[in-house]
Amino acid sequence: MFEDKYDRIIYFDTETTGLSYKTNCITELAYAVVEKNKPIQYFDDYIKINENQSYEAKAEEITGITREFLRLHGKNATEVMSKFHKAMFESPKTLMCAYNAAFDISFITNEFARANLHYNYQVDFLDPCTAYHDIAPSPHKLTNAIQFFNIENVQNSHNALDDVKALLAVTEKMQQQYGNLNKYINLMGYYGTFDQIECPWIMYVPFSIKNKIPLYDAYNYYVSSQNVARSIDEATAERPICTTKTTSV
Repeated sequence: MFEDKYDRIIYFDTETTGLSYKTNCITELAYAVVEKNKPIQYFDDYIKINENQSYEAKAEEITGITREFLRLHGKNATEVMSKFHKAMFESPKTLMCAYNAAFDISFITNEFARANLHYNYQVDFLDPCTAYHDIAPSPHKLTNAIQFFNIENVQNSHNALDDVKALLAVTEKMQQQYGNLNKYINLMGYYGTFDQIECPWIMYVPFSIKNKIPLYDAYNYYVSSQNVARSIDEATAERPICTTKTTSV
């Protein structure tokens, strides 16, 4: 998959203490490194949180990750993020893949900043959730995609490692049945229900635009339509963006 451009794909997922990266943090980070002619490598780390860190009751209920569990089994955040950063930027021919990626990118980027880590270069991202919006009617949760593609032996359990395995299976099925997903690289749909940090090289489009056009054609729509109240640039300017190593945080 994507062999013509990438040597490796990293499928990743986070569990967090809530929806906003501004007031919440990552509790679990899992990822799978898929490289040519090599077995898949899986990584899964829990992260300690401060005693005064807010933890939304709904998030704890959904994930089952308690403060006590993190106290006993969590690792230092800088240690976990440094390991992930090293994997992410080991090769410029790496594609990062996450489901509803705008959410995970915001938390990852914020945790990088806390650990004094930066984007070494403009890494490419793929969000299968964005592609799935063009394939099937609502709802568009990962569990719906699993059912749509009739995938067995994976689940959307809100355990980050389980969700990574499900993401990998869904993405491969999507590629097999619907063809090239390259047109969705660095195209990110979003719901607007949570704060997000945006990467300047990624095009962000509201999922609501799907009522008018396929999401992959969003760029042409925005540059040609006279009916859009604000341009993508104006909308993006209102939200913080992630920075590369050559710029300040």
